[in-house]
Amino acid sequence: MNSATSSSAPLECYLLLGQSNMAGRGLVQEEDKKPVRNILVFDSQDKWVNQGEPIHYDHPRAGVGLGMALAKQRVKRNPQTRIGLIPCAVGGTPLALWQPGADLYLKSIRRAKLALSGGMLRGFLWHQGEQDSLESPTAHSYAERLTGVVAAYREDLAAPEVPFLAGELGRFLEQNPKTPFATLVNQQIHSLVSSIHRFAVISSEGLSHGHEDPLHFDAKSLQELGRRYEKELQSISLASSGLKKR
Repeated sequence: MNSATSSSAPLECYLLLGQSNMAGRGLVQEEDKKPVRNILVFDSQDKWVNQGEPIHYDHPRAGVGLGMALAKQRVKRNPQTRIGLIPCAVGGTPLALWQPGADLYLKSIRRAKLALSGGMLRGFLWHQGEQDSLESPTAHSYAERLTGVVAAYREDLAAPEVPFLAGELGRFLEQNPKTPFATLVNQQIHSLVSSIHRFAVISSEGLSHGHEDPLHFDAKSLQELGRRYEKELQSISLASSGLKKR
């Protein structure tokens, strides 16, 4: 494991799942490329490394994503925290490829098990659904199918209490004729809050798409989205410990 850490605390790991808005397509600035102490990334060679953006490698356009922003916020909250990000998202992929037994599901399980030999899983981070918002059948069945995905991940990784956080599709997609069922997919995601244990939805309200890119959040919005994921994780942690948010 890379030694670029200043703490002996256990590695707090997060599994990043979904399609391009999880992988990140935000424009990378020089500052984004700098590694951050106590933040490690499980790279394409299945090795823990200390690196900056981009952390995904699914596409030449991979850029700023939400995972690094979440990790930075966790370290800012507690400088002794050691964060491990396990990037598994792949752009353009439908939920069908993340179903139990499907290709991307199996690949992510393999990577997670390797990575978790040196850390503890503390969160499933999910952002997917753009591809399923193209047609009515996949949009209408989204909640049912995602329920199976959540259950499978928790069972296969022996993580029944680990929070599963799902981000809303960009609100801007609800007005995009190329994604006519984006509103329905968001509704389907929200419907699971009452039926899945420790499941939360992260709002995309007020976030923007990239310049001349109507499908992807811009870098600033992805960083804000990552902070929203982290805030929800903190709320779940406080609730489970019996403490109230201040």
